[in-house]
Amino acid sequence: MVLNVAILGCGKLGSQIGLCLAKKYGKETIYSTTRNRKTLQKLISEFPNATNNNISAVKKSDIICIITQPEEVSDLMKEIKPYLDKDKIVINFTPKKIIGKSPIINVAGSPVIKGKIKILLYNNNKYVGSLSLKKFKEYFLPITNYLNKCDDVAKELGVMSRVYTHILNYYRHLRKEGNSHKNLEAYFSLVFDTLSDYQRIEDAITNAQTKKGITKELFKTYKKDNSFSKFVNKEKITVDKKIKLIQED
Repeated sequence: MVLNVAILGCGKLGSQIGLCLAKKYGKETIYSTTRNRKTLQKLISEFPNATNNNISAVKKSDIICIITQPEEVSDLMKEIKPYLDKDKIVINFTPKKIIGKSPIINVAGSPVIKGKIKILLYNNNKYVGSLSLKKFKEYFLPITNYLNKCDDVAKELGVMSRVYTHILNYYRHLRKEGNSHKNLEAYFSLVFDTLSDYQRIEDAITNAQTKKGITKELFKTYKKDNSFSKFVNKEKITVDKKIKLIQED
């Protein structure tokens, strides 16, 4: 079943994602929005249903993608909240966590390359039922190379999506060059050792997110409870499994 998708705050990233979806499901299914007049004219040339009316786009859509600047998220959610129901899925592409009783899926993706999002990581709140989650997976799986569930921390999602991209690109390089698995293991050891160093983590988070996407208070929280390090260690298990698969291949 083809669904309609609203892309609210459709800038460069929103347009890339919209084009990926349009290629698979048709341009007429995309309801992209922007308040910038010049941007709107460009959007209309790409998506015939582009508009400056967020409410209209939400009413006509099954999936609502939030891709505004983080500081604009709160006002946007207040605007569209009356028009969200349990059958609509909100997909939050921003580093700002959205709290509400609507079905919300937080995602982080690598840049779109050759018409696909290389990596798309996600987590969902308790209001996302099994059918909604299945709908999300089936709908976005065709436009990504790697769709994976992650821990419920938006900033960590952003960093790890880029780590995954780096890792998978290195897989491809090693397989193409025919390098031994020892090089692969040494490389990943260096990657995770680097991520375990907090100064480097801070740099990674800052680079991975928008300029306003990281605060000193948030970083202190990471350092206090060691959550990022724990998360990295858990992801290392996934990487080790991938190493074994490559060895067997």
